[in-house]
Amino acid sequence: MRFRVLLPWVAKPVYYSFRGRVGSWDPVMAALLTADSFFVAMTAVLIVTLGLHVFGDFPASLVASLLYLTNFAVPNLRLAGLVDAGEGFFLLAILWGLSQREYRFLPIIATLGALTKESFVPLSIIFMAAWWFTAYKEREARLSRGWIACSCLASIAAILGLHWKIEGCLPNPLTFAESFHQNREYLPHLASSLLDRSMLYIFIWLLPAAMPRLRKFPKLWLIPTATASLMIFVLDAYYGGAPGAVARGLFSVAAPILALSAAALLCNREPIAA
Repeated sequence: MRFRVLLPWVAKPVYYSFRGRVGSWDPVMAALLTADSFFVAMTAVLIVTLGLHVFGDFPASLVASLLYLTNFAVPNLRLAGLVDAGEGFFLLAILWGLSQREYRFLPIIATLGALTKESFVPLSIIFMAAWWFTAYKEREARLSRGWIACSCLASIAAILGLHWKIEGCLPNPLTFAESFHQNREYLPHLASSLLDRSMLYIFIWLLPAAMPRLRKFPKLWLIPTATASLMIFVLDAYYGGAPGAVARGLFSVAAPILALSAAALLCNREPIAA
């Protein structure tokens, strides 16, 4: 937990402004709630931006943002003092940077995402790699490969730099990865993750509403999202997180695309962007 520093950094000045001024409220939790709210709001803005790109109008884009904000995960998991709100924002920002051809921002996004949560590093790397392999025959793949490589290195360097700053030494990457390996019962843990109530509450309506129009979205969005979603299960099988960890991760990776697809169905829109 010591290396998930970005959201506490954002919350720190808010805490100092709240301390002694919020009555019976806990100023620490109020500051973390404010930081979480900022990243959730910025995620909603990015969903609207991507919706404008893929739909060409505001109504469906705003509906997609509304579907995201009203999901069970936002008030119960995003606005709960955790760092998932920041990770979800930066993962969606990676998609924004790739889809909008704003490659120069990718290293900055990758660095900030790595400072938010360590799982961002493998998820962003697999996401960008899947995007590049999907687009490898296109001109954009040639233009983006240098920026993608820099972004992957930047996220790894950010984690190493944090270790150097906090512990005073550089970690052995293999030892660091092995320290997360706790799960020894993969199938029972997978079953408990799939049957967890968070998974049910988040996706019981979102996934069926998204499926009818999902295949019409750009492959450059769908394949990286699907690959990163599979990576969530791999990481959880290796780490053995608490119940609900898979649902939280899947919401960070896939919920914006599912919300856009559900909005396409509800508003009777066809994606127009390739």
